[in-house]
Amino acid sequence: EISKFLSAMLLFMIKALVTASLIELISSSLLIGVVTKDAAIISSTNVFEKNGVTMRGDYDWIRQLGEECLVGVQGDSSDCDFLLTQLESSNGEHLLRYGRSLPSKSIANLCRRIIAKYLRVNQLRVSVLIAGWNRDENCPSLHWLDSIGAMQVVPFAAHGQEFSFVLGLLDRKNRNDGHAATDGLLSATEIAGKGDVINDCIPMQSETSLQKTKRTGALLQMDLIGGVSVLRSCIDVARKRTVGRLGSFNIKGVTASGCKDLGLG
Repeated sequence: EISKFLSAMLLFMIKALVTASLIELISSSLLIGVVTKDAAIISSTNVFEKNGVTMRGDYDWIRQLGEECLVGVQGDSSDCDFLLTQLESSNGEHLLRYGRSLPSKSIANLCRRIIAKYLRVNQLRVSVLIAGWNRDENCPSLHWLDSIGAMQVVPFAAHGQEFSFVLGLLDRKNRNDGHAATDGLLSATEIAGKGDVINDCIPMQSETSLQKTKRTGALLQMDLIGGVSVLRSCIDVARKRTVGRLGSFNIKGVTASGCKDLGLG
C-alpha cells in the first residue's frame, strides 16, 4: 500500500511539473526597448494571462509616470501590478509635494530599491525597462533592471523568453559598417568595475555608479521613425521563433516634447 501511495504521489508531481512547464512555454510575453538619437522607445505585449488562460487581450504593461518617463514591466502579473502601483504612488506623492514628477533616473533607483527590498523576503518575479528623457544631458535614456535588482543604462534591451533572438537582431542592427558588435555597449571590464550590483540602501535622488551610455552605434544615430521600424522587425522575429501566442504589441516613446503613443506592433 505504501509503495502504491508513493507511486501515485510521484506520478502526480510529474504531471504537475509538466503542466507548469507547458503553461510557462505557452504563456509568452516580451518587452523590448531601444534608444535612438531623439527618443527612447519601449514595446510590450498587451496580453494579460493567468495560468495559461488569456484574461485580457488589450492590457497595457507600459505605464506613463509624469511627462517624460515610461515604465515597462514583464513577469508575474501580480508582481508587475504591485511594482507599478508602488511607483505610481511614490511619483504621485512627489508630484503633490513638489509640483513636479520624478525624473526617470530617480524612478529607476526607486524601482531598484523596491526590488532589492523584497529580494530576500518574497522575491518579485518582474523585469523592468524604464525609458525617459534626461534633461541634464538633453538626450534619451533607457534603464534595464532584472528580478534581482541589477540595473544598467543601455542603448537597447529585451526581457522575456524570446530575448536572445531579439538581442541578436538588435546587436546586428547596432553595428555600423562592420564595426565590432560591442559598439554602443559597455565592455565586460567596464561592467566589472562598477562594484556591487545590489544595494537596497540607495537614496532616491543619489548619484549611482552607473557609467553613462556611449553615444555610438547605428541605433543611436537613427531617428524616432527608424527606431520604431527596428522594433517592428524585432516583433516579427519573435513571432516567428516563439511557440506561444504573443498577440499584438503596444509601442510608446519618450522624446524631448514628452511621451507619445506610437500605435500597435
